[in-house]
Amino acid sequence: MASTKDRLETLEKKLQFNRQQMTKQAKKAAKLEKKLKLLTGGYQSRGSSLSKQLVDTHEQVEQASVETSTFKHLQQLEASAIPRRLEVRVLSTCVRSSYDKAGFYSIKQLMV
Repeated sequence: MASTKDRLETLEKKLQFNRQQMTKQAKKAAKLEKKLKLLTGGYQSRGSSLSKQLVDTHEQVEQASVETSTFKHLQQLEASAIPRRLEVRVLSTCVRSSYDKAGFYSIKQLMV
């Protein structure tokens, strides 16, 4: 039967071996990650630029939608206001022409 000291030394050696293996694997993983970053770097930058472009385009579409709805509402308001404006314009023209006629006749009577 192994003594506690022997078991402790064995476990420490296993721990040291595992640490060495972990260090080797970490170095290998870092090297592979660096290589992968080089290989996929262009795709990542392209993806991020396309993502930004998509967000910008979406914001432009939203803005255009708001503007379109605003202008449609204004168009409806203007369409309903046109007949009233025409009526006011016609009445004002009639009144003006009647004033002009009355003024013309008064001037004509003053000249006689």
